[in-house]
Amino acid sequence: VESAGARALEAQQLRSEAELAHLRAHLEPHFLLNTLNAIAGLVTEEPREARRLLVCLGDLLRDAVQERGELQRLDKQSAWLRRYAQILEARHHGVLSFRWDVATDVQQAMLPRMLLQPLVENAVKHGALRRGDGAGEVVVRASRREADGALVCVVEDNGPGMPAADVRAGAFGVQAVRRPA
Repeated sequence: VESAGARALEAQQLRSEAELAHLRAHLEPHFLLNTLNAIAGLVTEEPREARRLLVCLGDLLRDAVQERGELQRLDKQSAWLRRYAQILEARHHGVLSFRWDVATDVQQAMLPRMLLQPLVENAVKHGALRRGDGAGEVVVRASRREADGALVCVVEDNGPGMPAADVRAGAFGVQAVRRPA
């Protein structure tokens, strides 16, 4: 006889796996299409940059589809995000930049796979790229909180700020990382 606790744990695991699959599917369609269009535009003008972006894109897709469990070390997630950022910086050349401030003592910390990607995507799309002066920046920080040693990850942008209204229905990025503990 299976206990209620075991069923709840199994349901939570299935929900987490479904959320991860949804996140992976969310990344690929629009990001892949936009990146391929950017690469196509670079093929004749800047073939070296086109090859570099193809390598970045190939690495991203390989890492995104590999099944390696629900958790991932922060250094691995950060490396993936840096490749993602390189593609975004190339697509938005001169108007978008990234800064990384990840403390060395948190590199081995475990967190849900691709947890930070929707936050970075939102910071770019709804923040940094909405600056009127073309100087959008996204900063990714990770450190330990002094009080209790908890891992703190922050993604911030220098865009115009969020409206006072609640997150709209269907806003995938923020909702993907807001789930009950």
